[in-house]
Amino acid sequence: MESMPTDRRVALATAAFLFVLAAAAPAHAAAPNRTAGRVPALPAEPFGAQGFGASLRPPDLLAAGLLPNAAIAVAPATRGAVPAAALSPQRLEACAALAAEINNAPAELPAEAAKGASDRIFEPGFGAAAPGAVADPAPSDSGRPYRIRTGAWEGLKDRYRYSRLLGQNYHWYTVTHMRELWPSYRGRRLELIAQGEAPAVHKPRAFFAHMRSFGQSGIFYVLGFSALRDGLVLAESRRAYAKFFTGPALGPAQAEAFEGFLSRISGFNAEHRAHSNLRKHIRDALLAASVMPARAIASFFDSLTQTRDQGATEEFQRAEAPKVVAAFRGAVMRTLAEEPDSPDRVLGVVLMGSFARGAATPTSDLDIELLAHDGRSANASGFSARLLERWRAMGLQQRHPITPHRHPMHPSPKLMARVHSDSVLVFAEDEAIAAALTPAPGAPPSFSLVRDLTWRGRMGRWLHFGAVYAVTLWPQA
Repeated sequence: MESMPTDRRVALATAAFLFVLAAAAPAHAAAPNRTAGRVPALPAEPFGAQGFGASLRPPDLLAAGLLPNAAIAVAPATRGAVPAAALSPQRLEACAALAAEINNAPAELPAEAAKGASDRIFEPGFGAAAPGAVADPAPSDSGRPYRIRTGAWEGLKDRYRYSRLLGQNYHWYTVTHMRELWPSYRGRRLELIAQGEAPAVHKPRAFFAHMRSFGQSGIFYVLGFSALRDGLVLAESRRAYAKFFTGPALGPAQAEAFEGFLSRISGFNAEHRAHSNLRKHIRDALLAASVMPARAIASFFDSLTQTRDQGATEEFQRAEAPKVVAAFRGAVMRTLAEEPDSPDRVLGVVLMGSFARGAATPTSDLDIELLAHDGRSANASGFSARLLERWRAMGLQQRHPITPHRHPMHPSPKLMARVHSDSVLVFAEDEAIAAALTPAPGAPPSFSLVRDLTWRGRMGRWLHFGAVYAVTLWPQA
């Protein structure tokens, strides 16, 4: 009797584990949705027309091509708007001066000036008041502050919340997200075969599962697996290419192009990128190459991360990224202002990833996490949909899509420190929440990620590989 392949044995051995995960995870567990913002754009309405009697346009964002030429197409906030008649004469004068400043501003503004202008456009209550005048009430003055609780009992609850987040996210990374990615990958491979092309990879299930565990330490944290050190990732990349890219039409040209790509990517954005970005860039490139004709693979690798890409990235980080963050902050604050006055409301948004770290590229997305009491909010999906709708209406969703995590986090400083080891930006109506959860400038991370391959990590990698392989065997709906 023919022995069962090792990959299939591993997959079957982890099937029971997957069923436990499926039973333990909430029914609404879902992947961060990059396409949830595909909703009709809001009708264009000049921002602030009801209060200022003028249509304000941020020239810094218009000049950068980040906003459409029409006035900002977002609906006015439904709460906290101050009618013109209720403003003091000093404030009316300040508003008129702001309108004149914006309409007469030069096409290009320095980054700091642009951020200040964007803040004043999107959030008048946060701008500086004119001399002798009182600023408009900030959102934290809206009568619904949130008290951050401390104490031993709260510490125990934070431990439970951490475990819950860990289980929810592991289920998403291992099951939910894979069930979304595998059909797409398999479909692209079948299209290639239908065109009469010989695939570059002959074991698609094993390759797909290997790419999910490739370059990682096998240690899972709330926000994902930690990556191995760069040298280990590069060495494993070469082994993976040699093991899986064995198609009959492949030769030295493709291997040399891949080696050239590795030499360039190892230094690309190295000063600012996250620890996991190197493995993600290589993984995505290998996945893409595996479903394209062999004759196109060499030119594909040659086209990645050229010198011009590095220059464009550095220029974007210097001049444009601060404007995107300022625009995003304004969109978040206006969406928070629409939340109902209830304990179940979304309290804030945590911006993670490259934009929070100052390492964004011209195509980076915005990874966000919602804040809600006890990490639960029936409004979370609705809030994310409204934020995506507003971002799309501003013309920014296609270039810098928002990727919301579907599981909110409780606003606890200790929980925040235990979940996030990297830079974050916190936006909240209640300034006390933002102040309590924002790390001090230059503060070291509260924990260090494991970036070497330990015995525990090897077990974690095999388990993840087997789980993903088993997902590819499940019948698709």
